[in-house]
Amino acid sequence: MTIRTVTLSEFSAYMEKLGPFENNPMIAIGVSGGADSVCLCLLVDEWVRQREGRAIALTVNHGLRAEALSEAEQVAEWMDNAGIEHHLLTWEDNKPETAIQERARIARYELLETWCQVNGVLHLAMAHNRDDQNETYLMRLSHGSGPNGLAGMATIVEKPHVRVIRPLLTVPRRRLERTLDSRKHGWVDDPTNQSECFERIRVRRAFEGMKASDVSASSIAAKMRAYAIQRHDLEWLTAGAIARTIRFHAAGYATISVSALRELNGTVIRRTISRLVRTMGGLAYEPKMSAVDSVLEAVEATSERSPVNRTLGRCRIVALTGDRLLICRENRHLPKPRRIEKPETIWWDNRLRIEVQPNTDEQGSALVLKALGERGWKTLPRPIKDVVRTQVPAPARYSLPAIYKDSRPTGIVGVPNAPTMHDETTRCPHVAARFFTSNPVLSAVFPLV
Repeated sequence: MTIRTVTLSEFSAYMEKLGPFENNPMIAIGVSGGADSVCLCLLVDEWVRQREGRAIALTVNHGLRAEALSEAEQVAEWMDNAGIEHHLLTWEDNKPETAIQERARIARYELLETWCQVNGVLHLAMAHNRDDQNETYLMRLSHGSGPNGLAGMATIVEKPHVRVIRPLLTVPRRRLERTLDSRKHGWVDDPTNQSECFERIRVRRAFEGMKASDVSASSIAAKMRAYAIQRHDLEWLTAGAIARTIRFHAAGYATISVSALRELNGTVIRRTISRLVRTMGGLAYEPKMSAVDSVLEAVEATSERSPVNRTLGRCRIVALTGDRLLICRENRHLPKPRRIEKPETIWWDNRLRIEVQPNTDEQGSALVLKALGERGWKTLPRPIKDVVRTQVPAPARYSLPAIYKDSRPTGIVGVPNAPTMHDETTRCPHVAARFFTSNPVLSAVFPLV
């Protein structure tokens, strides 16, 4: 059977489904050097040139293999030959010993999305293809995922600062390789793609053996389409439920009307709580539905003698007076103290954006950012403590970020995101914070394309 190349007209049809795009669009592309990402980059470049736009290739060096830097340099050479702007992003954190692929994936997206945010790029194109989609489905099926997971990767994901788009989700990997072959263009073969130490590679090998059976790419695509329709509809219902039942507070916690929650469909209730826990806990994934069900059973059985007080996904879920539940960050696993050396914007705990202008206070003492904690609360200056006490429920106070002079426990300058701190006696100098989560509780409804 002849394997067809991906033509520009075909690719243009894929891109039109992912719009609208601005005039003269700027699109960043994650380019690892593999056939799928190199092919995507060349196609995006041709597409944007027709529209007088600009393609920007971004390569992440995770530093996990000795060959990674030379491979990134090869990508840079290819991009230079094609006249495509290229930037190398390096993962400089300490490397994990477990869950390597998952943590590398998280770091990769953080680097790519941060670059787009800083440089004002609205679209980040990723080269996931039909083979990746099939493998994702089988992996999630083996993990017991529900409709959300079994719908597969979304073609568009709206992040706080960038749209992640996947134009090639319906295109087999072999067609991308064939397209590069027809252009006499090379690509990099990552040796980790042959290692069965990783789940995705084991699934890939298993799927190759399943193609002769009833499990085919087309049958998986049909199943994912059905789940995608369910996910689409549930997203709309969940968005409405969140808008009606939840109130968000600037200090980084939320309250829920229990009576309004009980009027919702059971599935929508679970999704609402799950989404809220993910946002308030600053986690990448929602908690397991069985754990959410356990919390909801406690809510249903709550009484004055036995109020709800549970933890889930780094959050505390506590009953308040007046038919309200509080969901706030748990006072554990909070970020380590961070010395502020220069003006910067700090993404704290995946939930708060803290902007620091100078690196010292008026007396010249260095500033340190860390969680308030019980000890910090006890030593908090009276004017600040009075404001926090009136504005923030007790369970949500200890996880607040605080600014210290040096690292002395009694040297608190202020709590930057406590509401109403606008007068000179309670204002936190040089520092502004706002609740700005990396995982919005209201996701854009996944389009069906």
